[in-house]
Amino acid sequence: MLVSEPIFEGICEAGVDPVQVLRTFETLLERYGPFDAHHEPMTNFLFKRDLTPEIPKLLLLPLQHLKDGLSRFLEESDVRTSASMVSSNVRSPRPDLTNRDFQRQRLRRHIRALRHTVLRGRDHEERLPSSHPIALVAGNTYVGEFQAQEAVRVIYDKILNSPEAVEIAREVVDRHYQPDLRLWEAVVTSQSPSAGVNVSPLPSQADIFRP
Repeated sequence: MLVSEPIFEGICEAGVDPVQVLRTFETLLERYGPFDAHHEPMTNFLFKRDLTPEIPKLLLLPLQHLKDGLSRFLEESDVRTSASMVSSNVRSPRPDLTNRDFQRQRLRRHIRALRHTVLRGRDHEERLPSSHPIALVAGNTYVGEFQAQEAVRVIYDKILNSPEAVEIAREVVDRHYQPDLRLWEAVVTSQSPSAGVNVSPLPSQADIFRP
């Protein structure tokens, strides 16, 4: 992710203390606005500046009602297939696969494993300032992608394991993501969240974007 120099310098002042990391993040957010899609408010993606939906007839569903909502969508769209959710972490074999299918799956897994090994061997290293949070956790200013991901995981774990940091995170969300929170409330308290909620009337009905 590329950011401007002031933002990068601000990140380098965050350290690794979970409370300080969150305080620094909020300061940068207030000063420069969202600088990465991961912390961009979802309403910025769902609605245009005139508050009309980016995608016509877009339905929002709570995750626990995803399968029911998909079934309704397929039925109304006259799509002739069954609704199903596929998890990439499912390890048990499917009983309807033939031996040839299994062989193809094994071959794909071997190719992916080989590719992963080759790419890790070529993992490009970036030189970070010694004060950068990732460099501090990694204990090295030259950090590859795998080391960077591991360092970020450690930082997130520190935040989640700190009650004070978790409370600060809640406060940050409450201060800077009110439209997202109101949108979520409008969806889960609607008359039929399991059937999906059309986003078109939500900005006016739920007063999502009020100051």
